Amino acid sequence: MKIINMTQVNEKQIIQAAQILTDSLPMGWPTFQDAMDEIKERLIPENTLLVAVENNIVIGWGGILAPGYGGNVFELHPLAVRSDKRNRGIGRAVVTALEDEARKQSGLTMYLGADDEIGDGETSFANHAILVS
Repeated sequence: MKIINMTQVNEKQIIQAAQILTDSLPMGWPTFQDAMDEIKERLIPENTLLVAVENNIVIGWGGILAPGYGGNVFELHPLAVRSDKRNRGIGRAVVTALEDEARKQSGLTMYLGADDEIGDGETSFANHAILVS
């Protein structure tokens, strides 16, 4: 497995990344087109999107959004791993690479937000148990 910047992948691999996003997080990106729009919106120089690739196939990816709070704080958004490749450290490897990228850009903090666009202002974590280890 190698982790590379999404700007270096081909259109087929972008499609693979979009499919992973839709399959992994259908509440946020219910259709393939929603996922493609998200990638196109986020794939700008201010953001960093990294993909985990195995045999030229995208197996996971994540990003950090343009820094806020004086350039020192980054939001991790999104993070998704192909369902048949989970629990193998791929997400962890992507997050570690994103942390390294944030450090290169003078980042001091990364955070994971939860959308509040569901129902009556609930986050996407509403009514779900959360395990943090």
